[in-house]
Amino acid sequence: MQEQLVLRAATDHDADRLAAFVNTCTLTYQGVARSSPADARTELHEHGADPATDSRVALTGDEIVGLARVWEASTEEVRLYARTHPQAIGCGVGTALLAFCERRARELSRAGRRELTTTSWAADPFLLGCYANIA
Repeated sequence: MQEQLVLRAATDHDADRLAAFVNTCTLTYQGVARSSPADARTELHEHGADPATDSRVALTGDEIVGLARVWEASTEEVRLYARTHPQAIGCGVGTALLAFCERRARELSRAGRRELTTTSWAADPFLLGCYANIA
């Protein structure tokens, strides 16, 4: 039986596990591991973000299988960062994280229309299909 997926706000106490999670993802798609717990803590608060409202970790049991952050990049742009553990792709993690990101982006855009952008890795084979569907 597969464990239930739970989303909760990321905290500074997650920094060690977040760094390990991000390193697993970057090793898969970029061939490098360069994130530290200090980096993870910094990124949770980057651009004035509040982790309690602007981030979510996805967990199955105690394992982090996804991470999402949303922030105001400018007065005209809200940006999101979302990653799914390579072994959890196809399990609904990305869908749940993107639903959070869309909700939070709408909240941040109440005062006016903003463009929602995202970061991605060029070597991510799953994004090629997404881009093909947009064209």
